[in-house]
Amino acid sequence: MTIKPSVHPEEPLPALQSIGLVITVLRGQRVIFDAELAAQHDSFSHTTRTQLKQVFNALRQLMVPPDPPKRSIGFVTPQDKSN
Repeated sequence: MTIKPSVHPEEPLPALQSIGLVITVLRGQRVIFDAELAAQHDSFSHTTRTQLKQVFNALRQLMVPPDPPKRSIGFVTPQDKSN
């Protein structure tokens, strides 16, 4: 008993159709993967941007110099300075 190959060398059309089908399926998978990846990137970049804004706002608040101490109004005696 001989096994007949599914693709004959004289008939390249079925082989080309099979290759075309595989290429089409792979392209479809890539489009789906790219869409999912883009959605994940948008979500990730939004949360990252929000976190970076919070960090930079906190740094800006820390960089503000403190208010200088206010001097008291009036005459200060040496005894008041020592207390």
